[in-house]
Amino acid sequence: MKELIKQILDGDVESFRIIVREYAPEVRLYLARRLPDFHQVEDLTQEIMAAVYWNLKRYDFSSDFGAWLRGITKNKFREYLRREYSRAEKLEKLKSEISMKVDKMIEDKGTKEPQMVSLLHLCIEKLPEKMSNLVRARYLENESVQGIASRLQSSVSAISSHLYRLKKILRDCVQSRGQM
Repeated sequence: MKELIKQILDGDVESFRIIVREYAPEVRLYLARRLPDFHQVEDLTQEIMAAVYWNLKRYDFSSDFGAWLRGITKNKFREYLRREYSRAEKLEKLKSEISMKVDKMIEDKGTKEPQMVSLLHLCIEKLPEKMSNLVRARYLENESVQGIASRLQSSVSAISSHLYRLKKILRDCVQSRGQM
């Protein structure tokens, strides 16, 4: 293994495929026992193998390579969980804020809130079809982000990112149309 790592460090990038073939299944197994979604496992496995490649120059040849790689795997997994927890926490906070605003709009008999709802629907209609379908699936049909990701063969983080950007687009659209 030490010779192989020296070859990679000397610029033989193709030799890294041997490490991937040998250790990626172990990484996948570790992650699959802890994550419910195949796409999450695959994405994180790739992220971990990339981290192994970029950190090879830090590998101490006197230590066991497998143990070193497992350490990276565990650290990347913990980092992933922190990111996902933070994202889920932010998403729940946003859902709560939206729910409170909708409740307030329903209670408030003024003209501004119903106008905002109309503007929101208009802005959703102006989105490209894929984007408006994503908004409808998540917020009107209450489909889970994981369900959408699975159906669209995408990762949860990609769908969450799209939804975050879409909310900003819709907020800007409603605000700009509301000022007309």
